[in-house]
Amino acid sequence: MSFLINMALVKNAKDRRVAIVAGSVNPVGGTEIYVGAAIQVLVDAGYQVSVYLNDMRIPSHLAGLGGVRFVDAGAWFLSRRQFMSDWRNIRRRRDLIADIIKNSSVAIFHGLHSRHLFNALAGHVKIVIAFHLVSHFCPAGTRYLPASNTLCDRRPGPTCLATDFREGCLKHVFNGKLPPLMIPEVLMFKRNIRMMSSPARALLFNSDAMRELVSDEPLINGKSYVINPPLIHAGDSIPGIYRRRNMVFVGRLDASKGCSDAIACLAHLPEQVTLDIVGDGREKKRLVDLSASLGVEQRIVWHGWIPTKNVLALLSSSGCLLVPSRCFEAWGQVGPQALSAGCPVVAYDVGGVKDWSLPGMTTYIEAGNVKKMADAAAKFLMEKRPLNESVVQEARTRFGMSRFGREYIKMVSSCIET
Repeated sequence: MSFLINMALVKNAKDRRVAIVAGSVNPVGGTEIYVGAAIQVLVDAGYQVSVYLNDMRIPSHLAGLGGVRFVDAGAWFLSRRQFMSDWRNIRRRRDLIADIIKNSSVAIFHGLHSRHLFNALAGHVKIVIAFHLVSHFCPAGTRYLPASNTLCDRRPGPTCLATDFREGCLKHVFNGKLPPLMIPEVLMFKRNIRMMSSPARALLFNSDAMRELVSDEPLINGKSYVINPPLIHAGDSIPGIYRRRNMVFVGRLDASKGCSDAIACLAHLPEQVTLDIVGDGREKKRLVDLSASLGVEQRIVWHGWIPTKNVLALLSSSGCLLVPSRCFEAWGQVGPQALSAGCPVVAYDVGGVKDWSLPGMTTYIEAGNVKKMADAAAKFLMEKRPLNESVVQEARTRFGMSRFGREYIKMVSSCIET
């Protein structure tokens, strides 16, 4: 894989070492795609990369890369109880890995890790903290309020416990019961973010919406960067000339992802319109019952989880994609995937979904307004217009790996030279 990277930004790159600390690069979720792409562009630009992982399931296209070393860093990804039971060994291991990371010019942490680790590295290496998940700024991890089925607009902190009492948002994550060990974490959540972010030279966000979550917080004195994630397999599918009269939902079958709104949307549209649902989850039985009660069960195809190439093939011939999330979407990878396949998108205006807005191909609706979502989808579904190939090319260029590579290398170079 090649990237159009301005090599003037990486003079003497072979003498520079970059450490990446992350939970996993198993190519499933958004963070994993981001980390995998970062490793690829750094190696292509001539950097020596050390990757410290909790999960050693490494994709084959990364495992064979020259100039990259993978190290197990599981010491930082343990529960408080595990940590207290074997804290001496964990501390020795943490200090050992910290000594190795000190040999790097820049250490990029994907998410917050041990405050003691950051303090051990301060003054030895320039630290960048990358935020991709809403869980970095919300104890429940979604900013979703189950009882009211709405998006939470409160700041994290002690008030989260009162909110959980009314909404059950934390209990929803822990299957109905909030573990006692989580209560101190919730109370100190905001303070911990400030404390652990303070040694950072820069913060890296995957969308403008994620950066806005901390816009009024004095987290660091350094810079902040927004680099949108790249598309994977963007050019693998060839969009059809005309769209089918079907809608597609892709995602986890959970109340926060709003699949029930996609099914309700179908009930507002003519009988010839169908819905393809890609994904699985604990809400499937309830959703099947909902479709039966609305009389649309014969118009729905349940695919379960399917490979990415199959998702792209489905999107490339579909009328539109629905993104009816009730939770805060940090980015929403499926939106750019649909646009790169020539499939229009109708989405609720939550989180970072507007970061991938494309005129004529995206429509945003206030969360919860199913009727407006159906009306917006109908405009795309009922038009028999030829595909605008220039729009597809714009999406693939805007969200492509070349753009990501240029922006990421520029960020790393700036941190090294500062």
